[in-house]
Amino acid sequence: MGKRIGVILLLLLLAAVLCACDTAKEAVQASAAPDTPTPEPTATPVPTPTPEPTATPRIPRSNTSGKRLTEDEQPYQPTFISIENHRSARPQSGLMNADIVYEFLIEANYTRFIALFSDDRPCLAGPVRSTRYYLLDEVQEWDAMYGFQGYAQLSGKYRRKLRDYPNVVPGHTREFRRIHLGAKNVHSLYVYLADFITNNYGERSPERHDRFYFEEGIDYADGVSVQRVSLPFTKQAVIDYEYDAAENVFRRYQDGAVFEARIPDAEKEPAEYEIVPVTVKNLIVQFCEYGKVPGENQPGEGKGRRSVELTGCGECAFFIRGKYVKGTWTRETLDDYTRYCLEDGTLVTLEPGNTWIEVLPDNAAWSFAPANAEGAFVPAGAPDAADVQDEPEED
Repeated sequence: MGKRIGVILLLLLLAAVLCACDTAKEAVQASAAPDTPTPEPTATPVPTPTPEPTATPRIPRSNTSGKRLTEDEQPYQPTFISIENHRSARPQSGLMNADIVYEFLIEANYTRFIALFSDDRPCLAGPVRSTRYYLLDEVQEWDAMYGFQGYAQLSGKYRRKLRDYPNVVPGHTREFRRIHLGAKNVHSLYVYLADFITNNYGERSPERHDRFYFEEGIDYADGVSVQRVSLPFTKQAVIDYEYDAAENVFRRYQDGAVFEARIPDAEKEPAEYEIVPVTVKNLIVQFCEYGKVPGENQPGEGKGRRSVELTGCGECAFFIRGKYVKGTWTRETLDDYTRYCLEDGTLVTLEPGNTWIEVLPDNAAWSFAPANAEGAFVPAGAPDAADVQDEPEED
């Protein structure tokens, strides 16, 4: 009996010890620090890219006048006309309707215009006269149609075969008429321009190129304000321009007088016209190398034909909104077109309107007077009578 009781007590003691151990173990586990969860890595924020500023699209404009284009514009059909500048041929018709007018020195002390018409087509342009090889070189870069009367064929590197220029139309088509507006017969050939373009242009569509840009109110803060500009092609052929700040135009003078042009009335006979002073919105002076064609390259003539280099590069003077800005011109080949640039190499920006490009000898002693110059403007006088000669009937 006593032995059984001892066994029971031993078992109870053992159970108590085991229970105490389990309780202590649970207490230790309960008091242990809980596991700290491992934090997820924080994603590095990706910066939102700043959008590039969108370039303001250029307004669709005429590449000849800067006029804003609309969907109903007439087709782009640039057309040149060779226009006389002998004193007996003035005032000429159509010059104030041309988008661009180039002026070149030809023989002796004469200059000649090639007027580019695109946005406006006056009913009449002229007097129409002959071309020169370098006038053809200028027309070529525009891929334009060209009307003229007469051409002296040279040889060697000065030779230009008219059959190689499919867009030239010598003045014997029905759109050319003799109209005597007080001038002698040699200065009486005019062209009915709208008919000339309609009847001869065909389906061609020349490509447009930016030789310069246009923008209303363009201002060159670093430019020099000018009052007048004097451009001597020769000592006897001096062209003057005076800036009219009120109208924002340059007024042209030649032979000591205001240079004028006829604006024919399209609804009336050619003899009815308005005579107005020639004004220019943008004036570009393009300095080029002039020379003389050797005698052996102008057989049987001896008329002192000139040469002009229109490829390569050279200096320019831009006169825009009464400011003079320096620049350059470049044209790699005759198949290329001329780019007129500022000194930083960007295309010059002109004021919308007409542009006259004076292709001046690069050794000409040209000058300008600043806007604050003292003294009244006195244009160069007329040449002496001995220096004035009539041009021959045929060139």
